[in-house]
Formats: sequence, C-alpha cells, structure tokens
Amino acid sequence: RTSFPVDLRLMRVLCICLLACCLAVTQAAYLNWTDCGSTAFKVMDVFAEGKDGHYPIPLFHSWNIGYDIKAIKPIEAGSLQVKVKYGFIPPIKHSVNICGKPAEKDGYPPCPIRAGEVFRVNDTNPALFLGGTYNGTFTQTGANGEIQLCIETSWHVKKF
Repeated sequence: RTSFPVDLRLMRVLCICLLACCLAVTQAAYLNWTDCGSTAFKVMDVFAEGKDGHYPIPLFHSWNIGYDIKAIKPIEAGSLQVKVKYGFIPPIKHSVNICGKPAEKDGYPPCPIRAGEVFRVNDTNPALFLGGTYNGTFTQTGANGEIQLCIETSWHVKKF
C-alpha cells in the first residue's frame, strides 16, 4: 500500500482559491437603461456581457455594453457618441461614424440602413477596472444634428 504525503497548507490555499473563484462567479451586477429620445430606432434591449459572451465576472471587468435596435426609418449617415461616467472622474468619451468600417465591427450594418432592419451593437466599455456604479449615454445624431438614437444606462459592479 502506497500513501502520498498531504501538505495541509497547500490544501488550505487551494480551498481558499476555489472559494474565491466561486464567489467571483456568483457576484452580481445590474444594468438599467432608458430610451432618452430615439427618433429613428426602436430600442429592443440593452445588455452587458463579457468578451466571451457571458455576463461579466466583476474580477475581470472586460465589459461590452450593447443594444438590440430596429431602424424605424432609413438612415443614410450618423455619428454615435458614447460617454461613460464613474463617480467624480471626468467622463470617458469616444465617437464613431456609423457608416464607417469601425462601426461594422461593432455590429452596425453597412449604410444606408433600411427601415425595419434589426441588429445588435456592442461597445467595449472603457471603464475596465473599478468596482462601483457607472453611468453611460449612447447618442447617435444624423447629418442635420437630429437625435436618431439615445440610450441612458446605469450599471453597478461589485467591488472586491
């Protein structure tokens, strides 16, 4: 009969690591959203997911905030502005021409966008590391400055 020595310290460390992983998976976050005046799109859903397509684990804050939308009129051009705010830190902003190649990587179809077209847009969340509450605004304007899409979001990530 052969026996293997067991290092109790190593076993404790492994058990603590396993418990920490289980807690990380069960930590919850929430996402609230409102349509703040879309005139060219019907917002069907807004979601948060990690880079692998699953709900993000707060320990690895690699978030995509995305939305499912349906065009309710044809769109020839537009510019999407994204603004994310965390606490007292100045907002992080970026914009994209929805008819350009970078926008196609985010899920926008080629322009012109036909009325009735349904698609999913993903935007990588620039707020990657801090736990807490984030507020974001997605505003798409047309060539004449009209608001085509407006979504306000609020999400909370648990701190570790």
